[in-house]
Amino acid sequence: MIQLEHVSKRFETGKQTVEAVKDVSLHIEKGTIAGIIGFSGAGKSTLARCVNLLERPTEGRVIVGGSELTALSGRQLREKRKKIGMIFQHFNLFASRTVYGNVAYPLRGSGRSKKEIEDKVKPLLELVGLSDKADAYPSQLSGGQKQRVAIARALASDPEVLLSDEATSALDVSVQAQIIGLLKRLKEERELTYLFISHNLSVVRYISDRIGVMYLGNMVEVAETDEIFSDPRHPYTIALLSSIPTTDPDSLTKERIILEGNIPSPIKPPSGCKFHTRCFMACDKCKVVPPTLTEVKPGHFVACHFAEQQKVDAEGNYLFDVKVATNQRKE
Repeated sequence: MIQLEHVSKRFETGKQTVEAVKDVSLHIEKGTIAGIIGFSGAGKSTLARCVNLLERPTEGRVIVGGSELTALSGRQLREKRKKIGMIFQHFNLFASRTVYGNVAYPLRGSGRSKKEIEDKVKPLLELVGLSDKADAYPSQLSGGQKQRVAIARALASDPEVLLSDEATSALDVSVQAQIIGLLKRLKEERELTYLFISHNLSVVRYISDRIGVMYLGNMVEVAETDEIFSDPRHPYTIALLSSIPTTDPDSLTKERIILEGNIPSPIKPPSGCKFHTRCFMACDKCKVVPPTLTEVKPGHFVACHFAEQQKVDAEGNYLFDVKVATNQRKE
């Protein structure tokens, strides 16, 4: 359903260049949920906006539903975008429009009569549990209710693809669970394909079929969800997963990895592997040779020179000593 082929996106800021997304290739099957994780500045949101060309890629091809969006004219693209809904991180609702008006907004200029729009919007409000809020304004809603409006609006044009950019990040835990449950139900009922962006590892694990891990614009690991959590191979993925809070006494002995230093500036990223300045496995080769995304197991891709040596045992402990790993890995 979604194919990204060597997609890159650069932003020019005066005399400086920021490479927000670098040579990302990704394939998302119809009816599945692909989660993208990584800390702030990884390029997740930019990647999502490249899918519907709200940000036009500097390089690469974007194919959705068999149509190459990057090759379409403006008019053709506007028509194809109707099949790509998007849930924005901060709701992006119109303060001057009611709940009904916000959900109906994507239908403007569609040629539908007022009655046809009403027949479309009312079932959507019922679907997200906001039938009684049709005449309310965003300022009168809770965060969870605003997110439900955003979901209903994204569904107004009957999309086949739904892009969710940190849809639960501003919500408390109980409301997050409600929204995630709603998204999963909608996926099944409408056979939607999702690209789900989040920095919440637990949420991504629960909702996603397949996960991609990004760092400073690069995709560093891609695999099925269970595979990512049971056998992570990239040092960044391993560090991310080791940081997940737990109340399970049996997992309290699991080794935690604290990354040293700060995330480098995307304006002047490190040479070689961008992660080498913080990596507990880095060697001299990592400083000069960028690793390529390589299939280390069927369907499991990793961009690391030591991907074959990253192992995790059944209890989640890492089969190498991270404290001495840097000194041991020399080439």
